[in-house]
Amino acid sequence: MPRYWITLDKNIIWDYPKQFVDKKLKKDGIIKTYPYNTDISEISDLIEEYIQTDQEELFQKHFEKDLWGLANILKAADRRIGIRRLLLLGKKTKNRSALLVIEKRL
Repeated sequence: MPRYWITLDKNIIWDYPKQFVDKKLKKDGIIKTYPYNTDISEISDLIEEYIQTDQEELFQKHFEKDLWGLANILKAADRRIGIRRLLLLGKKTKNRSALLVIEKRL
């Protein structure tokens, strides 16, 4: 089954699809559609876009197709982003996983 996850200190801090299953759907509804209808290719495209973004524009760039809160986690873990910008990211994001990464880096 297609899956993406991010770990920090051996703990999973971001997990697709587990964290993104709509609990309002009937159980058989998600079972019938997964793994055939997933966001895996969109997440892959987002990761590629992130990697291809120049360092100079990376911090300011808003990744419009990020529906999963992934970009701020990637920014928090990216060594191209220095401590000053990391502190700014920590002030502006509410993403708990990104904040965990920032805390670990500082």
